[in-house]
Amino acid sequence: MPLIRELFAREELGLAVLCGGDRLDREVRWVHVTELADPTPYLREAELVLTNGLWLDQGVAPEAYVERLAGSRACGLLLGLLAQRPHAPPELVDACARHGLVLATLPVDIPFTAVSEAMADLQASARQRELVRSVDRAKALARAVAEGADERGVLRLLRRDHALPVALVDAGGNVLAAEGVDEDGVDGAAVARALAGPVRAEVTCGDGTTASLFRVGAVADADAALVCLRPLVDLSRPERDALDQTARFLSVELARRHAMHAIESRFAGELLEMVYDAARRTHELPGRLRSFGIDPDRPVAAVSVAFADGEAPTAPGLSDAVAQLLVRRGVPSVVPQGSDDAVAIVGWSGDDGRLEQAARDVADAIARQWPQRRAVLGVGRVATDARDLRRSVLEAREARRLAQRRRRGPAVATFDHVGSHRMLMALHEDHTLQDFAGAVLGPIREHDRRHAGELEQTLRTFLDLGGRYNESAAALHVHVNTLRNRLARVERLTGRDLSTTDDRVDFYLALGVGRST
Repeated sequence: MPLIRELFAREELGLAVLCGGDRLDREVRWVHVTELADPTPYLREAELVLTNGLWLDQGVAPEAYVERLAGSRACGLLLGLLAQRPHAPPELVDACARHGLVLATLPVDIPFTAVSEAMADLQASARQRELVRSVDRAKALARAVAEGADERGVLRLLRRDHALPVALVDAGGNVLAAEGVDEDGVDGAAVARALAGPVRAEVTCGDGTTASLFRVGAVADADAALVCLRPLVDLSRPERDALDQTARFLSVELARRHAMHAIESRFAGELLEMVYDAARRTHELPGRLRSFGIDPDRPVAAVSVAFADGEAPTAPGLSDAVAQLLVRRGVPSVVPQGSDDAVAIVGWSGDDGRLEQAARDVADAIARQWPQRRAVLGVGRVATDARDLRRSVLEAREARRLAQRRRRGPAVATFDHVGSHRMLMALHEDHTLQDFAGAVLGPIREHDRRHAGELEQTLRTFLDLGGRYNESAAALHVHVNTLRNRLARVERLTGRDLSTTDDRVDFYLALGVGRST
């Protein structure tokens, strides 16, 4: 829309500004000609009222008239002078000054049609300028997306034409980019709630302010939102058009990134195979890490992420969320999806303590995205290079399993929280551990299978409770003599002696294989 200043600058109109000269940069939608005592039912926002003031002869007080105009968000008052009223009444000038309304006079010899024609000409010119600007912005956005500009680069192009506080927020409430506003000033949680519900154009933030939403992605199930920290009513039509146009280009960019991510995920999925199958695929690992921006000759580490409830441990989007959180922190990483967790492999130049803190930050962010579930993370020690990455992955996964077994407490566990025997077991190949467990527990498992027995559960409970007979019997809801008979049968079947430390340790480790695999 054109500005009031542009209309008043038309010399052929001879307009004289009486007050509100500091508000001439406001936009004007149209010139509304009226002689009604109360034109507000027919006024639109940002219209300029053009009148001869015949309502003054009807006894309408200037104060009441101007107050109604100001309340309707009219942008100003243009008074057409008459031969019998060659000057604006002082009461009208004072009322406009009090209410912050622009007031100007139109000479007696200038018809109202001249003002309307000038306004139409200005609107046409403004529309042409905006169309040219929109085409130029579309070209710039298309070029930026084609050249690989990130979300922040796209937002900068938007702010080149419109100085708006904007941010891109994903469906999880994470601020992916922001321009003209600090990321901490964006209520990502409120945006996430808005995206999860019915389509809305605005959202009320935690501080009570209203922000405008322009959905990025599908209309009913948006991937993200372009957020402008201003209510819709304060945005001009060109600003709304620019925001909508930018949101469409961001949709294309996110779709491209999702497609690229799907391709990368297939390559990332093989990483864990390479790490575990060190004997045959060690030579492939460095090249694969380099393809994800991780230097295999520098320190690397692993973080295992899952949910504590044990159901659907790898929720859709978990690995993506972890990857985005690490990218936002400038950490080179790749997050392949495991069978029961997401494993972040990161290039890490800091110490173990800083890595643990970064993991805690990730855990907090995941908790905000999935508030109904408890995320747990295991952190492996930083390895000097990719050759020792397998150890870090094993440590991270074993630490994560420990965190999952806890019903409460810290969401992040590190390798030093894990019992030494578990860590030693984790360092062995799975088939070796299974062979060991089968050799020790095979006879009692076969007995339980044939007789629907409970020897293995009895042995597990007895060892978990430190070999205390009365407590174990109570936990199993059996008489202590029944417990003794069952344990004696275990000894006969396995040829081992539960009174010796060596055999107790073998039983305990064999039972632990079942818990960690």
